[in-house]
Amino acid sequence: MPSSANWVDVQGVLIGSSTFFVAIASGGTAAAYSVDNGVTWTAATLPTSANWSSVAFGNGRFVAVATGSTAAAVSTNGTTWTAATLPSSANWNSITFGDDVFVVVADGGTAAATSFNGTTGSWTAQTLAASGTWEEIAYGSYTGVGIFAVAGTGSNALSISLTSANHNLASGPF
Repeated sequence: MPSSANWVDVQGVLIGSSTFFVAIASGGTAAAYSVDNGVTWTAATLPTSANWSSVAFGNGRFVAVATGSTAAAVSTNGTTWTAATLPSSANWNSITFGDDVFVVVADGGTAAATSFNGTTGSWTAQTLAASGTWEEIAYGSYTGVGIFAVAGTGSNALSISLTSANHNLASGPF
């Protein structure tokens, strides 16, 4: 990595025959990208100083979120980032992409949000079916149905799916 920042998440995407990576660091504006399968890294700058926590790729863009704020950032190339705003201030811990939508979850409650492109004004506040210390969200498909799995500390776990064209969250099992 190009600096000794507190690197917290990395996301890779295959472009042609190379994997393109983007990494984010917490507690500042540090980001980095690699266009050669992670061999070399180049510094980039996030648009605002924040406790960045997670980054995801989908619909041709990277979206990063920060905990304890409304801060988000969007980039189509990993080098230039644009500030975005989530619908509320929360401890946004994890973001993923699936079923053509970004989904972000926060710990310490039921807060979640969805967006097709991650930009300001595109986020829709959502409510998870159960309160928890949510640490991670992931996407997968089971028998043709897209499922988002949310995991938390202790015995907290929840499965959710997107329903109808407005992409509301519904709890499982599915």
